[in-house]
Amino acid sequence: MSHLRGDQDGVIRGSNSHHLHRHMPEAEFHWWEGTGHGIPAQWKARFNELLEKTFGEGRLSIAVGSVDRN
Repeated sequence: MSHLRGDQDGVIRGSNSHHLHRHMPEAEFHWWEGTGHGIPAQWKARFNELLEKTFGEGRLSIAVGSVDRN
């Protein structure tokens, strides 16, 4: 799981992102400089790379969890 925040986001307060990070320690926290609220539009390739990484980790987690351990 990933949590992504832009340092120039004028919609979501930074304190809310830090609150989520404190209460979801299992999530990777990404703070992108020079980035506002429209992250996918501003950083299409970089955002898609992060999605692919996160999805790949999720698929691996499911595959490992589905292994019969008996």
